[in-house]
Amino acid sequence: MPHPGVQAFTYLRTWLTRRSRVRVEEVRLEGPGDPLPATWFAPPPDAPPSPAWVVLHGLTRTGRSHPSLVRFARALASASGGVLIPEIPAWQALYLAPGGTLPTLHRGLDWLEGRPEHEGTARGLVGFSFGAPQAIAATGDPAVAARVDGVAGFGGYCDLERTIRYQLTGLHEWRGREHHHRPDPYGRWIVAGNYLPGVPGYEGSEATAEALLELARVAGDRNLPSWDASLDPAKEELRRPLDPAGRRLFDRLAAPDGSDLGPEEGAELARGLADTAATLDPLLEVRDRLGAAGGRVEVLHGRRDHLIPYTEALRLREALPDSVEPGLTVTEMFGHSAQDRLPLGRILPEGIRFARALARVMGMLSDRS
Repeated sequence: MPHPGVQAFTYLRTWLTRRSRVRVEEVRLEGPGDPLPATWFAPPPDAPPSPAWVVLHGLTRTGRSHPSLVRFARALASASGGVLIPEIPAWQALYLAPGGTLPTLHRGLDWLEGRPEHEGTARGLVGFSFGAPQAIAATGDPAVAARVDGVAGFGGYCDLERTIRYQLTGLHEWRGREHHHRPDPYGRWIVAGNYLPGVPGYEGSEATAEALLELARVAGDRNLPSWDASLDPAKEELRRPLDPAGRRLFDRLAAPDGSDLGPEEGAELARGLADTAATLDPLLEVRDRLGAAGGRVEVLHGRRDHLIPYTEALRLREALPDSVEPGLTVTEMFGHSAQDRLPLGRILPEGIRFARALARVMGMLSDRS
């Protein structure tokens, strides 16, 4: 395998030029229940045996076809071996359903083991956003740990309540110091859409919750930023059938001006949403599972991320056991939402920081091949 530094250069060249010899195939992953659709990004036919990756997408309507994810997979396949992205239907429907992680990973790893060009080579996992902590926590399962050599998580969360509080208020904290950053309302629409009716004091809000979840779906289907004024007609259409109390609640969480909740109101609602979510699905409290993670782990996050604050990457790294070989990179080079323009003087140092992180990610497998 090429040196990880060379692999990182190849990745960046492919990402920037969008040119590669990677072959893209639509495949089906067999297993219990219906076959699972997946996209396979294969290295060129004349490439030597190489590692392979299974990638988990996040909560996104486009699922495995998200343009940035496809671009990432092409670049990774051109530099570091095959990339398989299974579809996770519940996540594509914007349901927070971590229980599908292990079955999906095992289907993907089973499929890779049937590829002769990857026989006997290293295997890796990558998770994005909601899929990031799920992929990392999955290495605590002995059956997964025995089959993979490294895992990378991009833009994941660690503390459920703190993440929801950020999505409602823009406030996040690290070691007693509080920060504020404009949050992407997409996150609050999804979380409230999933769990609002179960929060004490919000009983009977099913119609409002469904309207918020549908708003997130509309934004995803139209590929519109959550702040875009083009969504205002959709907001008006979704709020119209609600009763007066439902409209007031909808307007608090999907205000046309994009305003956030106040600190006290946001903290109280975040606590209620997190408690409800963890009660209905304990796997969402991913911090409780990170202590069993194993192997080599790389955690990457955007410093100016509008959906999940970078302080969650710091917590995620801190929650990993001492036995893990960790790496942590917080960079201004990427994030979930449209990013603020990076100052010219920051482009080179941040680019170097990101390239080094990529080299470590790909080195997790090339070192073992």
